[in-house]
Amino acid sequence: MNMSKKLKVIRDTFHGKKVLVLLSGGVDSSVLLYLAKKYAKEVIALTLVSDIFRGDLIERAKKFAKELGVKHILVDFPILSYEEYIANTSMRCYICKRKVCELARKIAEENGIDIIADGTNYSDLSDNRPGLIALKEYNIVSPFVDAKIKKEEIRKLAKELNIEWYNDPPESCYATRIIYGKITRERIRRIAKAEDFLRKEFKLKLVRVRDHEEIARIELSLDDIHKLSPTDFPKIVKKIKSLGFKYVTLDLAGYHSEILNSEKLVRDKIPCIAKKKARIASKDEVFVFLKRKLIEEAHEFYRNPTLEELADMYQVIEEILRMKGQTFESLIEFKKKKAVERGAFSKGYVIKIEN
Repeated sequence: MNMSKKLKVIRDTFHGKKVLVLLSGGVDSSVLLYLAKKYAKEVIALTLVSDIFRGDLIERAKKFAKELGVKHILVDFPILSYEEYIANTSMRCYICKRKVCELARKIAEENGIDIIADGTNYSDLSDNRPGLIALKEYNIVSPFVDAKIKKEEIRKLAKELNIEWYNDPPESCYATRIIYGKITRERIRRIAKAEDFLRKEFKLKLVRVRDHEEIARIELSLDDIHKLSPTDFPKIVKKIKSLGFKYVTLDLAGYHSEILNSEKLVRDKIPCIAKKKARIASKDEVFVFLKRKLIEEAHEFYRNPTLEELADMYQVIEEILRMKGQTFESLIEFKKKKAVERGAFSKGYVIKIEN
């Protein structure tokens, strides 16, 4: 399907409708808002305000909506008040997205909205995103998915529309940086301050400060790593320690999603994880293969998973990602539901991971 046909899918979705667009300030939601303004009968933008979101992106969303002449609603999003969220389980993103959807539905009802739309794109479906289930549950429309428009196509559209941030790196909420332990406002704020410092002081684009309680592990794109010199390190350490971290490290592997979610890596390296063989694979190769394979099989089996089934599914995935030199079958014993009987998650792969 060429781009004109894909855009027709979006035009047909919006035509004659009053649309509420979830606007984060990123490239996907910005392009979606532009298209909604162009094709819909009426459009309103909704941006949620919370400590877990970058403040500069919220300001960008406000400016962009104003430039388009779109009514813009900003609402406080008290996600850090929910115990089920701050517990930081594998269902954190699902819980957050569910709360987003609940709030959006309320705003939609108050404003006579026909369609709520978010900027999830077709490329996102290949990633581990529990929040996508919540979108389906609350009947939130994802036009880029329906039109099979991928991330790079959105970037190209954004460039053609003169959206300055068309090539911005991927962004996620600050809670994704907290590796283990509870999500607290204090941890969120020190992560935000650390990342803001790194972006502004050293002109870095893709920054993640992973919070391992006492340790701040900095992930940067490989291009950004090359912008730093050893003479910058004392300044970085001093600043980040002042925020409450005891140790500061730079992850030389770079931004991990560049490794784990690389389609080229999956395509080129899966042969090293061979069925019924015990060949050596790097940890990153195993992670990207297992996550995609397991999520694919789990969603295929459950079709419309309940919250309980989702929690069970992601528990299996987390357990398997921690294993070393074991088979799937040796780890499936605790899985008591029909997935075991059907053979889901246990396809006979034998994995060995390099230490």
